Amino acid sequence: MYFKAGDKLKYYQKNLWKSISFNPSDKISTKIQNKIPLNNLLVGFLIRECTKNYSLKLSNIPLVYLQLIISIKDDVDKDNIIWDKVARWFSKKNKVPRHIEKGKLQKQKNENIHCFDNPGCIVDQNGQTLIHLEKVNDSDALLKATKAVNEYYFHLVDENNASHRSVKFCQNFIEHFGAYRLYTNLPYTSLHTASTHNTDHQICVDNLLYSLVPLSNYINKFVQDNYSNMYLKLRQLSLGPFVPKPFGIFPMIAINFNTISDYHWDENDAPNCLCCLIPLGDFQGGELYFPQLRTLVPLRPGQIVAFSSHFLLHGNFPLTRGIRHNIVYFVHNVCFNNNLDNMEIMDINEAELIKDLYDNQSLNTTRIKLTEALTYQKNMANGCTDKRRGDIPLYHAINGLGAEVQIPNK
Repeated sequence: MYFKAGDKLKYYQKNLWKSISFNPSDKISTKIQNKIPLNNLLVGFLIRECTKNYSLKLSNIPLVYLQLIISIKDDVDKDNIIWDKVARWFSKKNKVPRHIEKGKLQKQKNENIHCFDNPGCIVDQNGQTLIHLEKVNDSDALLKATKAVNEYYFHLVDENNASHRSVKFCQNFIEHFGAYRLYTNLPYTSLHTASTHNTDHQICVDNLLYSLVPLSNYINKFVQDNYSNMYLKLRQLSLGPFVPKPFGIFPMIAINFNTISDYHWDENDAPNCLCCLIPLGDFQGGELYFPQLRTLVPLRPGQIVAFSSHFLLHGNFPLTRGIRHNIVYFVHNVCFNNNLDNMEIMDINEAELIKDLYDNQSLNTTRIKLTEALTYQKNMANGCTDKRRGDIPLYHAINGLGAEVQIPNK
């Protein structure tokens, strides 16, 4: 029996896909006490520009915003409407091109910016979290995750294991594990989770994901303790019986291997959710910078940086020493179904349709076994496709080297 694509989608939406959409208030922390209002950052910026005349002339600051500075001592929060306008104006003045040259990243590090170094929260005028910095108080989980990611990475950069390299690893030194629903109406296990490029690599993937379980549990608890509504909605999210959830409430993680990212927005991330970034390794540099807020987070091992990745432009300064990997826990907006009402009851062969859903245009079932490396696996970074890498050199990532090693002259 043949089922139309619309029938499959309706069945999936009605019977298999369970979700509750996020609200902006879900980003309000219920626990953290050390909160830095965005107002304070804007005040600091305006005062510096007024008194030290950096990049913005006094005459270019709207009068109503100057009046706001004068009234700071009375009540910093007295007019949220004006503050919202300040934030939009400030963001527009400081918007950085999505993909800028590495030299500009280095240059901006010398600007007068806010260094967000201690545990706490930067919140907007509505109390919603923009950036949340905390420590991971589980050294065993960190050590286990660091060891597993290092072993996985060095296994792949070893020429003897070239056939185990995925396309995305070779091109961009990133892999995604978990469940996708970006490119089709139906969910599917990510290619890296299923090791579709080479089934011999599956054992490596399984070992990696197993070793990340303690860290994933800790991140889940972090969200539960600080964002209870967000946690409950993520916990109830179900993409169907054939979608694995090895990371608890998060359907997907990305691992960036020994590289950094250029400025970008994660436009596919759920706008009313936060992503959670965990840096791993022994390294220096690679700070996380938010140009719209002129705020810098000096990344260190053992941190959780939760932030609004959909709205905040973010990128890294160059690493200066060592090797660093990042694990990012996130959820895409397309994982949430807003069309569950008024579904008609369909007279269909459910067993056959469920199998068709599982196959999902062969996205979950096409897997190969390689006996030798293919051309793309032998020529890593020969055509980077991820714009988040920009013009960032990938020499160290390709060769498994720390950032302190000099790139040889061509």
